[in-house]
Amino acid sequence: MGLNGGLWLSTPGEPFFGEDGKFAGYLGVSRDVSREIELSSTTDSFKAIFDQLNEAIALWDAEDRFIIGNLASHSKHEGLETFLKTGLPFKTYIREGVENGLFPNAIGNEDAWIAHRMEIHKNPTEPFEVTRTDGRVFTVTEQKLTDGKTASVATGVTHFKDIAEALRTARDDADAARDRLLSAIDAIDDSFVYYDYQDKMLICNDQYRERYPKSGRSFREGATFEELLREGVEAGEF
Repeated sequence: MGLNGGLWLSTPGEPFFGEDGKFAGYLGVSRDVSREIELSSTTDSFKAIFDQLNEAIALWDAEDRFIIGNLASHSKHEGLETFLKTGLPFKTYIREGVENGLFPNAIGNEDAWIAHRMEIHKNPTEPFEVTRTDGRVFTVTEQKLTDGKTASVATGVTHFKDIAEALRTARDDADAARDRLLSAIDAIDDSFVYYDYQDKMLICNDQYRERYPKSGRSFREGATFEELLREGVEAGEF
């Protein structure tokens, strides 16, 4: 029970009886358990916050056995729920993941991949990426703590990877379209040049360069009309 604005007492009672054998009451010693109650409350609050984090956080003890992970961590380890229990060795976790095909980069090179992953885990340095078979990608940071434990923090970066891939595809498509445009412009018989709204050259074909034999080779993307004109005058083009 709580007394005096927060003091918690634990009072176990043992029944005792009089010489006549009749029940006479309870005998017990009260003990202050306020600290235990406070720690329990703090732990519950910490776990509630811990489980709300988007990052997948896991802690392994000094002998490399699993201690605890938040909800995001268990989501990251989807497919290994039956194995990821308190006391599970990290190497067993990794090997089970490989044997269950959860790490596509390990397929066909399992032993070497496991050895490399164990080396990173034992001697963590820079963040690294882990790809799952379901397409999810995580950036993982591992850190050795002063008491020998290892903390692992994984951040999902699949969305950013998808965006980067889309940008690469768009850039490649744009480059291919530009190459086709240049080929088409060079194929026409007439000279062609195009300047943007800032009067900077964007493109010209060989026929246009040939019109200016003394300065045509200096025509370049990004040069303004005035710059090219001045260069042409200096080269004796006009």
